[in-house]
Amino acid sequence: MTDPDLVAPAILSDIGVAESTRTPEERLTDYLADLELLLVLDNFEQVVSAAPPVSRLLADCPRLRVMVTSRAPLRIYGERELPVEPLTIPDPAGQASIEELESFEAVVLFADRARAVRPNFRIDTSNSDAVIGIVNTLDGLPLAIELAAAWVRLLSPQAIRVRLRDRLSLLTGGARDLPARQQTLHGAIAWSYDLLDVPTQTLMRRLGVFVGGFDLEQVEVVTAPQSDVLDGLTQLVEQNLLRRHEANALPRFRMLETIRRFALERLDEAGEASDTKQRHIEVYLGMADMARPHLLGPGQAAWLDRLEEDHDNFGAALDWAVSQSEVDAADRLLWALWRFWQFRGHLYEGGRRADVVLALPGADPHNRCRAMEAAGSIAYWRGDLESCRRFYLDALGLARRIGQPALVAEALYNAAFGVALTKTAGADGVAEGHKYLEEAKELFARLGDRSGVAKTLWGQGTVLWGSPSGTNLEQAVEIFREAAALYADLDDVFQYGWCQRMLGRTLLQLGRADEAINPIRAALDVFLPARDSSAVTLILNDVSLLALRKGQEDRALHLIGAARALRESTGTDLVGFGGNPSEELEQLIESDGERSESLLAEGGRMSWDELVAYITDTLDQSS
Repeated sequence: MTDPDLVAPAILSDIGVAESTRTPEERLTDYLADLELLLVLDNFEQVVSAAPPVSRLLADCPRLRVMVTSRAPLRIYGERELPVEPLTIPDPAGQASIEELESFEAVVLFADRARAVRPNFRIDTSNSDAVIGIVNTLDGLPLAIELAAAWVRLLSPQAIRVRLRDRLSLLTGGARDLPARQQTLHGAIAWSYDLLDVPTQTLMRRLGVFVGGFDLEQVEVVTAPQSDVLDGLTQLVEQNLLRRHEANALPRFRMLETIRRFALERLDEAGEASDTKQRHIEVYLGMADMARPHLLGPGQAAWLDRLEEDHDNFGAALDWAVSQSEVDAADRLLWALWRFWQFRGHLYEGGRRADVVLALPGADPHNRCRAMEAAGSIAYWRGDLESCRRFYLDALGLARRIGQPALVAEALYNAAFGVALTKTAGADGVAEGHKYLEEAKELFARLGDRSGVAKTLWGQGTVLWGSPSGTNLEQAVEIFREAAALYADLDDVFQYGWCQRMLGRTLLQLGRADEAINPIRAALDVFLPARDSSAVTLILNDVSLLALRKGQEDRALHLIGAARALRESTGTDLVGFGGNPSEELEQLIESDGERSESLLAEGGRMSWDELVAYITDTLDQSS
């Protein structure tokens, strides 16, 4: 029933009130006036304009209570909303036991509905990961889970999980005694979509291009032209087709993935996909360009958090740029985002995307030079120093052809690391690295770029530190101190932190552990608040070496275990930059294999907050 005028007659018919000449609303009021009764109205969203008569009924019948199920609120006086959230789901990255999985509503529902079609079905270690994947893919939506579980009659959970890539076509075959709209997930979502007015339908399908969430500012650009975005968003939230939450005191919205897939289907059918996705990439390219200069500044943490919120949207924008051969947009996104991937532990993704972007032909030389530098930097932090060298030298060659001094200076600085720190560099590579750094310093000085001059000074210290001879550590200490003073004067917190990190590491290698504590603290004061996972991964090896020098062997092993876990999860594997345990720590690990492995595993299980506390405590005990 979709006619609001038929609500009162339908209720009268169900409770058996006889016909008369009075209006249906009057007859219903007379009948209920003195009764203490709970009236349940199901699926009211299809007749929500009948809310005023319900309000009058409540006013005229003081002992009446009404419970309404609806995708949209009635907006009447005295109404109390009780949102029904999706079922609870386990963390796909967690390590829940079979017993722990039974505490999650979505898993319980899947198992129950699976046993209805295959009585001997059980969740065990062979299929638990697949079941976790299924309920997460389906966002904990009960109908979707029931429809997926019905396929257990024919398919294993692993096979169902694979086929859920095309979830809307797979999720069919509900019980025949249910309404048609509840027999397929597509039908259930289409039912809600069809209840929307035309402008809100337009808004909903255009919102399908957002992945993982969005805020108001982005919506107004991407869904344009749209007359009343706020009214449309309100309707979608009320219909539970959109979810709202707070992010940094601002409203942010998210569409469940299953509903988003439906919206994208409608977007394609309407012929609006290309234009909407183009506006989407322009929004996120602009955001990436805006964020890039702030990723090394005092607002680093806030900007990184902002980019993290839209991580999936940046990925979607890059995918669209590549699919449309928008080479310059792809190059610019790669250049703008590589630091974010480095700091927040997404280097695997960064490397994969760099390979795809650089395979695109026809790039603007300046943008391609920057993209090559980004690819070289990602390779550097992943420990692939041979690829790093190749990318950096290609970027240098392109920069020299372009002839812009600032571009050449940056390319020289980067190339110095590529030629000096590879395993095969040797003395000639170190000498070449110094030559590049001297040329870069002259160019930066000519441009009046004091930060660039300080950077090349830090680079010279790092090349000395990493040289094969290992005899230049005292000289490196003095250079790192000089560079740190320059960066402090420039108020460049990020580079100051790296000067302190390299100073602390070098002092440790010289056997001056007590002197190393303060520089290590200063570096962590920069990198921990920003959750800079790449820097922390390296510094963990420094703190573990400090703990070992202070006789705290168990702590040293815990910290190495944590560093290993971070290295594996983030892709940071900069072996040539103090990224691996020292020889002393390797010997400690080998000396008591079983005990050492146990302590390493304990360290690897620490959460970020636990790790921060543990590092702080280690430094305190070492002072």
